[in-house]
Amino acid sequence: MSTKVTLIGQTKLAGSVASDPLELYEVAVGSGVVVFDENTSAMTALVNEEARFVIPSGGIATHESNENWIGVTVVIPLDSGGYTIREIGVFDNDGDLIAIGSFPETEKPAVTDPDAREIEVTMWINVGADANVSIVIDPQNQVTEKFVSDSLSAHAQGRDHPQATETDLGFARLATTEEAVAGQSNSLSVTPTGVKASVEQNKRSNWALNFYMGNA
Repeated sequence: MSTKVTLIGQTKLAGSVASDPLELYEVAVGSGVVVFDENTSAMTALVNEEARFVIPSGGIATHESNENWIGVTVVIPLDSGGYTIREIGVFDNDGDLIAIGSFPETEKPAVTDPDAREIEVTMWINVGADANVSIVIDPQNQVTEKFVSDSLSAHAQGRDHPQATETDLGFARLATTEEAVAGQSNSLSVTPTGVKASVEQNKRSNWALNFYMGNA
């Protein structure tokens, strides 16, 4: 991953002091390709932003071997997807792009995709020895590991999922024995018990018909 602090990021980092630290707020990911040249520092937005996430408490850490590097980490939840991550950016509480970087091409499947999953992404930024950086937590829109865990659990236990069809994955309801015997639905799943009941009912119907026709 390559990263670069923007011009406005450089200005804010240079002016940050203990009493007025630079307040990082969000991480954005996008599907665009960042070209690192003389114009990169002037960028104020990602090439093609796909999603943005509030930095959670504990989402900023200093590199273990270089205190001038800080890592900003967010978890992209299960319900955000359907795009390819190629770029990443960090924004402060004013909405300014502080740093931008390329990201190893990573597919983030849609929630309806069988491969849907959460992804943890980290962006490392060289802030310099004199920079003071803090994190802003919005209590109304806080994204923490517990929030992500609770959201995934609620999603897994919820019922707000697509209905399965003959061509698409999704939720399917098990047919009752009566529904299996009736055989009038193509959107229900049948249990072995239902199949057995349906077969036996069919046998009885055929026997009654043969008896009626004098073939028994």
